[in-house]
Amino acid sequence: MILNIVLGIITVFVSFYGLIQNNQNTELKQKIEQDNIKMDELYTKIILLNDSINQLNTIKKNN
Repeated sequence: MILNIVLGIITVFVSFYGLIQNNQNTELKQKIEQDNIKMDELYTKIILLNDSINQLNTIKKNN
């Protein structure tokens, strides 16, 4: 009887610990996805800037 109660309490604590860990993992995944979006946007801006520099260099060579 007491053993069942102790095991039940341990099970509850382990379940809550698992839920907390899962929640933290979900939050980390969301932050990583947001960071990836920001990196993609930055990469796009770098490509556009590089294209602009190339166009200016081409204009400069032609003049």
